[in-house]
Amino acid sequence: MRKTIKVILLCVCVSTVLSSCAKKDPIAPTVLANRVDSTTSTKTTTDSTKSNNTNPPINTGNNTNSFDALNTQENLFDNIWWVKGAYGFDGLNPTTSVAANNAEVGKLNTKKGGVDISYTGRVLTKAPGQAWPILTMDGKIPTLISDDGSAGKWLAFNNKASTYYSSPAVAQIPAPFEIWWVFRILPVATYEAYFPPGDNCGYVANQGNQLRIMNQDVGVLAGSTAPDFFTTHIGRLVIQDQKSATLYIDGVSQGTYNFNSADVNTMFKRHFMLGAITNNADWDFAAMYFKKGNFNSTDATSIYNALATKWGQGTQPTNQILITVDQQTPFTKSGGVYTPAMKIVNVPAGVTLADPSKWDYQWYYRFDARNDNLDVQTPFSTKYQVTSADFPAGYASQGMEIKVLIRPKDINGKSWRWFDGMMSTY
Repeated sequence: MRKTIKVILLCVCVSTVLSSCAKKDPIAPTVLANRVDSTTSTKTTTDSTKSNNTNPPINTGNNTNSFDALNTQENLFDNIWWVKGAYGFDGLNPTTSVAANNAEVGKLNTKKGGVDISYTGRVLTKAPGQAWPILTMDGKIPTLISDDGSAGKWLAFNNKASTYYSSPAVAQIPAPFEIWWVFRILPVATYEAYFPPGDNCGYVANQGNQLRIMNQDVGVLAGSTAPDFFTTHIGRLVIQDQKSATLYIDGVSQGTYNFNSADVNTMFKRHFMLGAITNNADWDFAAMYFKKGNFNSTDATSIYNALATKWGQGTQPTNQILITVDQQTPFTKSGGVYTPAMKIVNVPAGVTLADPSKWDYQWYYRFDARNDNLDVQTPFSTKYQVTSADFPAGYASQGMEIKVLIRPKDINGKSWRWFDGMMSTY
């Protein structure tokens, strides 16, 4: 049964400071249950689940190794990549040192299999021979984030174009094979991809409240359910043969799609890739696992149990401030002033929000009249509120759309990650 998350609807023209009880040390992420109620200023217990799927029980008995060691089930895979321990980025290329928390990530080092995955998308400075536009937005590629202050395990993707990672070309791998990954999504850009199609041969994306695989135009899985927001999930894409693929989320089948030659030319893998060549979902990524061939049901269940236990499937980062930017009306307009609109989903115990005017903001525009796609998003302000005086020249005749990114802060100036808004007509 679907249950409703109780949230605060906040147009950030207000200056009310929300607070909760005495401060305590950060704790490991848990399932999001405590929300702030703007009317009663008390905590209410709610359930964020929006899926009717039932996950198989988790058996914790097979995961006895330390976190950094590969367990028995992980060693059943041929290739493994984690974000933890990833290398930094110098503006054009990966560095040779481990990225610090909140720093850009240039390369995911292989945990098994000997194939590294490096950043291959746009950058702020054009590289020699680079044909496509430089990365606009805030000029940063995806960054390493930590939920609890320890070494970061998550790679934060925002709704940016062509921010992706790829391995060098590998010897062609024919079907069957499997891709498993650890991830969580944010409630914006719910029609975007996690992995690209083509030589990656592992396209997966949201389609609103459903999911699609292998082909962005025809691969929608009827009856599938998009993953819950903010929640750690285990994905599994099974390529059975040259014509069929099945998607699982948290051990539950989301459906099988049977393709013809017009849908997918060939089911061969030539690169290992992460992110989207076109436009990314708003999501966090932790790990990816690859297997030549398909697992039997016994092994698949054992693997799911081990990964779910290791990565905390079903948990949410409740020791961080969580918000969603309203998708339908990402900003309000009053007297010519544009103010971001969002819902506060979670405020940790012991944390007091700073006044929203003290938070971080990034405003962007695009022009429909010149056929700007989402890969042309140009920054124009970092202010809390904007007016038409901040808009670019010619905006009134160009069919301009604008959006805002928000990074909330507490009264000590601490922040975590950016939360995206949708493009909307000014």
